[in-house]
Amino acid sequence: NFEDQTKKIAKLLGYNHYVYGANLNLEPNTGDTKRREYGTAIISKYPINKSTNTFLTSVGEQRGLLHATVNVKGYPVQVYNTHLGLDEASRTTQIEEIITESSRFEGPSVLMGDFNTTPETAEIQKLLTGSTFIDSFSGIEAPFTFPVPNPIKQIDYIFTSDFINIANQRVLFTEASDHLPIITTIELSKVKTVSYQGT
Repeated sequence: NFEDQTKKIAKLLGYNHYVYGANLNLEPNTGDTKRREYGTAIISKYPINKSTNTFLTSVGEQRGLLHATVNVKGYPVQVYNTHLGLDEASRTTQIEEIITESSRFEGPSVLMGDFNTTPETAEIQKLLTGSTFIDSFSGIEAPFTFPVPNPIKQIDYIFTSDFINIANQRVLFTEASDHLPIITTIELSKVKTVSYQGT
């Protein structure tokens, strides 16, 4: 019903900070005046200082990388959300672009989303070898997220960088989506200064 879903979910969570990046902005349906958007969101209980949505090179459906700088008790944490393409070539290019974009910033970072591929593939291995990100679910038994209701694949991820400790990784069962949600508790390492570059 053309509700602002990001705003609605944030309100349900009791979080006051959120950003949304539209990767598709479609013409209204016949007989309607409202445009239709499709994209990614970041919802936070901590203030978001700034955000950008960068289109990734895509074949078919446009994909993007939503980036927010979240102020966690005075420390800037770079948070990224994405939804990669359906073919290997597209995902490989998109991973390269994500590595380039995320490497512009120092300090703690979190990268999450639907990557549409499993951990052993070349695309995920390129991310792990070409950046400081680690898979927070590495070593967790059967962190499968797709398809619902009988998941057999891990294609959704929370990657974390240096300066972050992880715990309590888990997959939740719900039929609210065609993917199962994943949760990781993160804690910033005690560092005296965390700097970042970029605009």
